[in-house]
Amino acid sequence: MNFIRLLLWTPTLSNTPGCIFKYHEAIQLFQRNPFQKVLDEVFVPMAEYAISKGLYVVMRPPA
Repeated sequence: MNFIRLLLWTPTLSNTPGCIFKYHEAIQLFQRNPFQKVLDEVFVPMAEYAISKGLYVVMRPPA
């Protein structure tokens, strides 16, 4: 293995809590602050760790 791929967005991490939605409506419920927190506290450290071990990191942005 020489790379990892991180999908940066999931509704359970960044949408309004408790909202039920269909996939095409998910972007309307997006909240920046929870997403930014997960990005800073999970995805960036995970990517930095992988890079330190010699892996390439592909970060897929929200669609």
